[in-house]
Amino acid sequence: NYSSLLFDLRAFGDSDGDFTSLGYFEKNDVLGAIDYIKSRDDINQNLGALGQSMGAASLVLATIETNDLKAIILDSSYATIHQVTGRRFKRTHNLPKYPLATLLTFFGGLLNDFNAFDLAPLRYIDQVNIPIFMIQGDSDKLVFIEEARRLYDKANQPKQIWITEGADHR
Repeated sequence: NYSSLLFDLRAFGDSDGDFTSLGYFEKNDVLGAIDYIKSRDDINQNLGALGQSMGAASLVLATIETNDLKAIILDSSYATIHQVTGRRFKRTHNLPKYPLATLLTFFGGLLNDFNAFDLAPLRYIDQVNIPIFMIQGDSDKLVFIEEARRLYDKANQPKQIWITEGADHR
């Protein structure tokens, strides 16, 4: 008994834009979608939301700023952008996390006018006070299963996690 609205975050899919903040400003896209649904009299106002990867991180950040969601589904959310950046440096270029990921996280946020270290759903998930369903692939090479478990452990009840065998990030 939930309404649903499917949309792309800025600079993804068919949405306008060529800049992504990897979740920080995209939380405003989520809040805008919620406001749009709330403005419609013909749509059920029992709102739930699903986000995947960066969309899941954006959803956590948006959820703590609204009381309009009744439940959320987080699919493959990173715990911190700093951690994911470090993993990408290692996986793609075989370079160490420190100091490169730390520098990129710091200067990426500075250049785009936000603190990129705040892109950390792990820091905020315990402020979410609605049901959370988490999905994580056990073969995900971008967001490790340990990150999902850390998010899950810190999340409030009611919560549930589903680990999908053989599933990668995509």
